[in-house]
Amino acid sequence: MVAGRSLSKGISWMGLLLGPGSWGAALQANFAFADFQCAHGIYPTPWISFAAAAVALVGAAVSEQARRSAEGGSSPPTGVDTRRFVAGLSVGAALLFALINVMQGSAALIFTGCER
Repeated sequence: MVAGRSLSKGISWMGLLLGPGSWGAALQANFAFADFQCAHGIYPTPWISFAAAAVALVGAAVSEQARRSAEGGSSPPTGVDTRRFVAGLSVGAALLFALINVMQGSAALIFTGCER
């Protein structure tokens, strides 16, 4: 099973995919729910941001697993040193975007977006 073997070694670029991707998806979802939450008094935006932070942390964990493996994770970067560099960069980016999502969710706990 190729997919299981790749996941056990980690995927070096997963943090670069899930970190910014989760932030972008959460930002779009928060904007989409803005009118709904003001009209109904239900505020899902903090929880969307916290879920996005969890997704970014999953990306960081998979990239960290690739960074620690002997092969530097699975391909596509061809060199082991390149895969380790990409994995380290991915971990940092995913952690940064997880922090951004947490900060955005924390702000949504204080400000609802319906203040005028």
